[in-house]
Amino acid sequence: MHFLFAISIILNKKLLVYAPPFFTFGNKFFLTGSILLSYLFIKNQLTIKKNHLPLFFKTLLFANLMPGLLRMWSLQYMPPYKLAIITNLSPFFTYLLSIYIEKIPFEYKKIIGISIGFLSIIPLLVSHAPQEEIIQAFLFFSWAELAALTADVSRSFGLFATQQLTRELQYSPLTINGISMSIAGFIGIICSFIFESSRPLIAPASFYSIVFLSIFISGILAHSMYIYLLKKYSVPFITFTSFSLTIFTALLGWLFLDNVITWHFYCALLGLVISLCLFCYNDIKIMYTTQNTVL
Repeated sequence: MHFLFAISIILNKKLLVYAPPFFTFGNKFFLTGSILLSYLFIKNQLTIKKNHLPLFFKTLLFANLMPGLLRMWSLQYMPPYKLAIITNLSPFFTYLLSIYIEKIPFEYKKIIGISIGFLSIIPLLVSHAPQEEIIQAFLFFSWAELAALTADVSRSFGLFATQQLTRELQYSPLTINGISMSIAGFIGIICSFIFESSRPLIAPASFYSIVFLSIFISGILAHSMYIYLLKKYSVPFITFTSFSLTIFTALLGWLFLDNVITWHFYCALLGLVISLCLFCYNDIKIMYTTQNTVL
């Protein structure tokens, strides 16, 4: 699953050769959402209630539109493996938000894991690709890094609304993704017309070929595998394995994009693995204890 998501990140980087980020995001999300909505319409399974629209709006805005636009924009300035490392911080942001929103218990082991995770990526944030130097923000941050971090926080916040729609209101992932992705993609296309009119689309045939390949890999295969794995394994376990996304992305970037892997990446990866071990330890321990008890 993480290998498929890594391929999607590499394909997104390739798409940015042909088109600007907002246009790329808009087309990919709009087409993906439209395909899902068409399937639901044919199956006569597309129904939502008006009083649930605010939750759909939160999912649309915070879990799709903002993170999608910000990540695609930041990807044009940074290597894919750097975006993958920053994306792996999402579980930490989700936990911190859960303490405030859901009032979950404060666990010191998780906080230590989060601290190690954030500290370990500092060398990677300090090292900038030539394109990032152009958009230096303040201290050692570039605007691309800040955009990617903001995307993580936004998506983590949006997942609370998504969780309400799936667990409490019993909406299917296809319905949620179809509605939110199609509208987010349409807004992305509008943003492209407003802010990117000076950057035309290059080689439309190549661009849309990669778009549909990416939709098939990430929107259909990877998503279906994710749903299947959620039924067999716990969320903490899947979270723990998410570091493999970074490894696969770095390997594919090295093979197909000639990315140079420096010691900053290995330092961040090692810290990420240690932090995830601490962060997920209690949850995975409880999971295995429960399984052994059942057996």
